[in-house]
Amino acid sequence: LAAPAPPDMVAFPAGDFVMGCEGKLPACGDDERPIRRITLSAFALDRDLVRVGDYLKCVQAKACQPPPLFYKPEDRAQEAMTEITWAEAQAFCRWRGRRLPTEAEWARAARGTDGRPYVSGRQARNGATPEGVKALMGEVKQWVADWYDPEGHGRLADRDPSGLPAGTRRTVRGLEGLFGPGRAAFRASRHPDRRDHSVGFRCALDRGPRTLSPSKTAPSARGAPWPVAALALGEVHTCALDAAGAAWCWGNDTFGQLGPG
Repeated sequence: LAAPAPPDMVAFPAGDFVMGCEGKLPACGDDERPIRRITLSAFALDRDLVRVGDYLKCVQAKACQPPPLFYKPEDRAQEAMTEITWAEAQAFCRWRGRRLPTEAEWARAARGTDGRPYVSGRQARNGATPEGVKALMGEVKQWVADWYDPEGHGRLADRDPSGLPAGTRRTVRGLEGLFGPGRAAFRASRHPDRRDHSVGFRCALDRGPRTLSPSKTAPSARGAPWPVAALALGEVHTCALDAAGAAWCWGNDTFGQLGPG
């Protein structure tokens, strides 16, 4: 039997759910495809985001680095803890005896077992999920454990997927309320060392045995390369060469291949 969840977490039983999105833009992003049926072991997810006050307890215990905030954190104890790196978020979760959720676990909490398009159901609004998870959408994006795969979900393992075995950017899920009701399938990415006022996190917990299964292949080129002219003036991009010598660039929440002009 699965272990019970602590009172500040929501328990999810082992089983399958539908992950991903199909359809035409703007209904689905390219990296949200295809729809997959994924099986997960039993887990629990924090009922709410990690708040500034929660993180300060870790700092006071000397298990977390002080956040580089421009305001007095004591004055904003109930706000979402943001502007910390992926590793700092993971360190906090480990201090609590927990971990960052996999992308599939986050998606299971957001989509339920009925494949709902929004976290609160089939109506276009943010709010708590029917299971009681708060602020998955409408407050901040959230770090998850996986490396970001720009090709979507096609290469995920069928059971307890952990995503790519290596990468350069981590996946973030969720969306700020500034953009209106967020689709539960929405995904984005950030460099793991980036401090972003729009990215927070929450923790997860195993409720029994599980064996993570990584994707079997690394990212590969797809579609037409981006010409140099497609990179707008004033944008900041980071580029790296892959094994084939192609330059892959990311910045301003975009990712693509930089081809000859």
